[in-house]
Amino acid sequence: MEEVKFNNSYEIKKPVRPTGNFKKKKPEYDFKANINNALERAGGKYVKFDDVDHTEGLLVGGVKKDGKHYFAVMNRDKVIKYVLPNEHFSILKNIPSSLYILDYVYKREGDYLYDLALSYFEQDKATIFSNCYIKRNKKYK
Repeated sequence: MEEVKFNNSYEIKKPVRPTGNFKKKKPEYDFKANINNALERAGGKYVKFDDVDHTEGLLVGGVKKDGKHYFAVMNRDKVIKYVLPNEHFSILKNIPSSLYILDYVYKREGDYLYDLALSYFEQDKATIFSNCYIKRNKKYK
């Protein structure tokens, strides 16, 4: 049998674990930044949240209510619904017939919907942290 020769050798040591009670820090997920990024692309457009009772309507803005961040969506009955930011939504290219009345009012009376949205936020004790994406003084052409 031949003799085995080693060129280099390394000493393998066990890593030393620190002693003490260390808790792992959870990475903080910035819901506010996530909502603002989504609103830059879809704010003021008609959207549909598939997983939330098929909620569809005008994406108004981002609000904070009871310590949580939400999307604010005005539905066809002109009522503000709050949707968590982890829900998937899609932008509607063609307005469905269920939103025709909301679209009619939005095109002709944007000021009314703007004031209505702000009154809902005040009534629900929700603070809006983004822009309100309802266009005001938009005249029908």
